[in-house]
Amino acid sequence: VSGASISSAEIQLFGSRQSERPLNAVVSLQNLTRLIQDGNCPQLDANNFANHMASIYLVDDFGDKGAANTFSTLAILENHLQRYENAYSYIDRYLTLRPQNVQGKLMKLQFALLTGREGEYETLLNDLRIQEARGNLSERERQTLSLYLGDGP
Repeated sequence: VSGASISSAEIQLFGSRQSERPLNAVVSLQNLTRLIQDGNCPQLDANNFANHMASIYLVDDFGDKGAANTFSTLAILENHLQRYENAYSYIDRYLTLRPQNVQGKLMKLQFALLTGREGEYETLLNDLRIQEARGNLSERERQTLSLYLGDGP
């Protein structure tokens, strides 16, 4: 990807060969997302790419389309693009596949806040507080949660 210009038509081919499981290598998607985040892929129209990924993955029958990490990676991409509704939708799908994942819940907490879903935000915050009280959060996860609680790390 790096160094070569990528046309809109080429973006549309990305993930189109196997409609049941469009991207088999989550690592490739993660690497491309990092390149976009770092500004090392200016030849790719990131919004066009994200729109194409949304047409594939933000569908009702998403369950078999990709690994859970596909959805969390696309949430990260959408967050980078400040498209928080899509980021929220991706992380919601991720949590459907990995419902107890604390990192996913922390991401959803942030996206719920950014999209004005106050009820969902409060529910997630309470759930994470309970998990913290039970000792189910790592030190890093506790530090992240503390940012929402106003306690500081």
